Amino acid sequence: MTDNARRILRWLISVLCVTAILFMVITVVYASSFSVLVAEDFMHAVKLNVYNDSLLHYIKVCLTYAIGEYLGWQGTYSAMFIQAILSPLNTFGLPMLRFNMILNSVLLFSSVLLLVFTAMRKVSNELIHVKLFIMTLVCFMIVGYEAYTEIFFWFSGAASFSFPLSFMLLGMIFFLLSDGKKGMMCAVLSIVCAFIAMGGTLMVAGMGCPAAMLVYLYRYLDNKKISRRDAVILISWFLFAFMNGIAPGNYKRQAIYIDGGYGISDAIRDTLSIVSDRWTFLLTKTDYVFIICLLVACGMIFGGFMASQEIRGHRYRLILGAAGLIIPFCTAFPVAVGYAGLDITNRCEFMVDFAIVISSVFFAVNAGIIIRTGLEKRWKIVFAAVCIAGLMSFILDGFTYRDVKCLAIYSELRSGEYSAYYEGFCDLMEKLDTYEKDTDVVIRSTEFPEDIDNFFAFYIADDPEYWINPYIAKYFGYKSIAVDEE
Repeated sequence: MTDNARRILRWLISVLCVTAILFMVITVVYASSFSVLVAEDFMHAVKLNVYNDSLLHYIKVCLTYAIGEYLGWQGTYSAMFIQAILSPLNTFGLPMLRFNMILNSVLLFSSVLLLVFTAMRKVSNELIHVKLFIMTLVCFMIVGYEAYTEIFFWFSGAASFSFPLSFMLLGMIFFLLSDGKKGMMCAVLSIVCAFIAMGGTLMVAGMGCPAAMLVYLYRYLDNKKISRRDAVILISWFLFAFMNGIAPGNYKRQAIYIDGGYGISDAIRDTLSIVSDRWTFLLTKTDYVFIICLLVACGMIFGGFMASQEIRGHRYRLILGAAGLIIPFCTAFPVAVGYAGLDITNRCEFMVDFAIVISSVFFAVNAGIIIRTGLEKRWKIVFAAVCIAGLMSFILDGFTYRDVKCLAIYSELRSGEYSAYYEGFCDLMEKLDTYEKDTDVVIRSTEFPEDIDNFFAFYIADDPEYWINPYIAKYFGYKSIAVDEE
């Protein structure tokens, strides 16, 4: 192939990858703009109990609320502040909700893609088309297998999970860049992002702290010396996570969910089961194996551009990348401890899946680099074997375009299902505000908009004492509220 033909091929791959990324991101971002208010959105609004107040007083109330939650319910200090300061019901209503959910999706995708690109730049400054291809695969694994409705379509889920996760990823990016020309500024930004991130769900801390430790260890092994700056960053990450973990509210909440007799050994057992279940899902219900084969192949392509003096660093990356496969277990452990069981929510599944995807991506790429540089001329045989294995997996795994969640969401957007549900929800909210105040209200189930797939829908229980019903009733000014299912 001539040099001109190679340039055209690389340009074509780059254009296709950028197009695919934009399609996936825009689809989910646009769909998330139709999110509605659900469950804890009402609970936190009622507990906050301040509506359309002056900015300075509202910030003070939000800080007080976050401190109160820290002391009395859970240690998620920054998540509770985000929940309060951006609460749609306490500020600008549904337009605020739309802004929040678009911001959430854009921030999450941007931080993920920037992290992958930054990490790949640390591997090599060459082959932009291969980096874009890897970014496309990562994006696909996030939006292709599950809709993750409690992440992309629920404000309370975003406040505690995806907003802190995005800041964790940004903090990791700044950590990776802290050895460059603007190292001190990046170090400060990494610490600031860590403060926000570690104040989210402890699952974020369970993912971020071991990841930061691996970055620190790589720097130490590669430079053969301890960096004071890196040590300060690492200690800060762990310190903020510790602040979250020792919150008095965590123990009060755990006492509610756990009656007693649930020890560390039980938590470890459940953690192993949770991660095993998510691995099983990815390996048997998706084209995960095919994607991993592609990533190994990408690593082998990268390996062809490595100078001999760079190989030692990639061996360290491979070793630490293998160690990074433990990160999903660290991510799942807090939820096993907190809820004493295996019945985890959709948002928790996202966190474990995300940890599996990111850790396996970096391991697979570095494994490909080591294979290419270690086998010299024999690498072509392994490359062919990896490609054949990937092709066989693609043919036999049973995962087709009909199973791609992003395409399903796109189809629902085109058919108007999301917009129709959103309009129906707006009508329902207006009607809920028309009943006589301080009365017992019963809503017919037929008055609710028709549920759609790949979405987190508004609900009210038929039992007026169900935990969320009193908060919805109090928000609208009623004694009680319930749904008549008949």
